[in-house]
Amino acid sequence: IGRAMDQAKQRAIVDMLERERSVMSVNDVKTMVEGPSYVRFKAEIFFDTETITQSYLGNLDTASLLQEARALTSEAELESFMKEQNTHLIDTLALEVDRLEYLIKRKYPEIRHVDLELL
Repeated sequence: IGRAMDQAKQRAIVDMLERERSVMSVNDVKTMVEGPSYVRFKAEIFFDTETITQSYLGNLDTASLLQEARALTSEAELESFMKEQNTHLIDTLALEVDRLEYLIKRKYPEIRHVDLELL
């Protein structure tokens, strides 16, 4: 209790994350064993922005989005449009973080707390 997780298992988790298309690298990994079946895992994730963007665009009707963008007539409309798109892109990134956390917890049920931070 209070010690780091086994290095081989920690390395396996990092390797698993780095095999994901959305992840470019995993950094500053920290773990703490708090009990026989309770481990905390923290890491900084550098995401592949192109993959995240493609994931976001894959859920859109890009023809409609293009039509909406072409209809913009002022800087205020452009700003509003960009804020809306950025909100959706950040939501896509948050869903990807949740998915990665789920992968870790599913494969390693002793890891009860996962904290993935964006780099």
